[in-house]
Amino acid sequence: MIGAYTQDLKHKEDELALQYLPAVKAMAYRLKERLPSSIDFMDLSAIATEELIKLARRYDNLLNDSFWGYAKKRVYGAMLDYLRSLDIVSRASRKLIKAIDYAIEEYMLLNDFEPTNEELSKSLDESVEKVHDARIASSIYTVMPLHDQLQIGDEGAALAKIE
Repeated sequence: MIGAYTQDLKHKEDELALQYLPAVKAMAYRLKERLPSSIDFMDLSAIATEELIKLARRYDNLLNDSFWGYAKKRVYGAMLDYLRSLDIVSRASRKLIKAIDYAIEEYMLLNDFEPTNEELSKSLDESVEKVHDARIASSIYTVMPLHDQLQIGDEGAALAKIE
């Protein structure tokens, strides 16, 4: 008798997860649209579905009025956690890289050449070593398709030469 009761509860929990599966897939699809092609939609969808099932099994309708209201942020958060786990560069380093890129753009508007690490260090109030390491990380982990690289600055002349 107890086994049948727990089986019925699991069935209801799984039905709850199945009911919101299309919404989870749509959420994964919308997130995937903003990501590079190296991120697989199926991986995002699987992470989100796994989290949805866990949440459905823990859900208590006496504590929360709406399952989707309870689950939406957690499912999205699980997908973001997965994406962060794929990123080799830390969030702090990403922030510094963006600040360096902005500082370089500002400097090049006033001058016709790129600033040195020492100049960047002074303008960003960071150590020269941190700036140097961040610039190396940026150049290593920034991957641009070859087709795009060949068209920067020369309006496709390099690509035409190769062809």
